[in-house]
Amino acid sequence: DLSSEAGTPVDISVKMTDDGKVVAVAIPYEEGTGRVYVYKQNTLDVPWTLVVNLTEDDADPLFGRSMDISEDGKRLAVAGSTEARVYDLTMDPPVQLGQSMDLLDMAKRLPIVVSISNTLLGVGEFRGKEHEYSCD
Repeated sequence: DLSSEAGTPVDISVKMTDDGKVVAVAIPYEEGTGRVYVYKQNTLDVPWTLVVNLTEDDADPLFGRSMDISEDGKRLAVAGSTEARVYDLTMDPPVQLGQSMDLLDMAKRLPIVVSISNTLLGVGEFRGKEHEYSCD
């Protein structure tokens, strides 16, 4: 049972790599800033191991409202309500790659969608009933 500090249910995002050996779990509002947990499993008979517990001191409470992990598990894209960030998970601790990206229209507070592959990053906003997406 996962809920925010205020006791209300939160939207949890779960993503898995293509080989099924890395899982990322994003929980907005976790500990006031949102958090992303990354687990790895080296063999099927070994339990999942927490390898990354990611948050940002300056992140908004919706950090993790959208999240994706690359197919190979080396890159992680995370969005909050005002910006999106990309992390290199091969570093310990993970390192943010480049600058944070300001999101499309922060005033509207539309749901944000991030998607990452091994070589490409997509950041967009969901525009409602029409299922129309905008992507930069």
